[in-house]
Amino acid sequence: MLGRLFKRSEFIVPEDKEQVTPTITEDLKSIHLRNLFQRTPNPENLGVIRGLAGFVERNFMMYGTIAKELVIRGECIQILYDGQDLVIPKNLYEVKGESVDRNEWVYCINITAPTKTVYLERTGENLLHFVAMRSNAYPWKGETLYDGTTARLLAQVEDSLYKTAQLPAVQTIEANLTSKQQDELLSHFARGAPVISWPRNAHGTGAHPNQLRPQPSKEMVELRDNLRANILQQMGVPMSFLSAQGIASREGLRQVEEGLLKPLRQAIYDEFNFKKVITEEWEFSNLFAGDIQGKARAIKSLVDSGVALDKAMELTGLSE
Repeated sequence: MLGRLFKRSEFIVPEDKEQVTPTITEDLKSIHLRNLFQRTPNPENLGVIRGLAGFVERNFMMYGTIAKELVIRGECIQILYDGQDLVIPKNLYEVKGESVDRNEWVYCINITAPTKTVYLERTGENLLHFVAMRSNAYPWKGETLYDGTTARLLAQVEDSLYKTAQLPAVQTIEANLTSKQQDELLSHFARGAPVISWPRNAHGTGAHPNQLRPQPSKEMVELRDNLRANILQQMGVPMSFLSAQGIASREGLRQVEEGLLKPLRQAIYDEFNFKKVITEEWEFSNLFAGDIQGKARAIKSLVDSGVALDKAMELTGLSE
């Protein structure tokens, strides 16, 4: 039906203008009903969380996959299977057991392949179970760094904005519709979206070609931005980090290192230490690799204040 109304991004008005509104309403009803029956958006797929997970993964080197899962889902396990170290996400295993000893818990694991799923069971002593924050009430579960309610609300807001953008975007309306007909048509479009923009001419009528397009409300966009900043802050990223420049940017990176990267690294170390796994410690030296000018100024300031050059270079991370 949309094919009859839209041709090369133009709105074709039937000869009988009285049929315009009902015809459009049928198409918008189908869009609205489709949106209603779509499943609830998954907070784990939020761009702000996925973007931060990618940033963390790149700074954790060989433990990047583990760190990424801790950011997105709050926990994961690592097992040795068929000669490979596999990181299994939270949704592919279940923990059972009657003992308070973590080594005696039984993990029911699904290993997925393109055309097959392998099921196996391992006890806690034969795998590594990493958690971002361990739940006191349920110590076999890991909690996400972000609040689930805030993330679900943001997912709903972004989904609403996405559905608004799905409505038909009409370049021109080739008809002299009266103001009353425009208002009626606008009301039908608005039922499927928060706001539809309808620029009018100076006379308030459709005497000249107009544009009709989806337009989200400013309140929804502001709510989305505030929720994104809230989630970043919950995860240890300062709200000003994304827009910071110069010295503020370097301070933002330092806060991200202290508030997010180091706690995640410690969470990984805790599991290694509990299972008595020997591993090398690592630093996030690459995080400030591009800040040569800032480090040079810091070295000069330290040397001018009496610190030896070798010591100043060590403190700024420029020495081996």
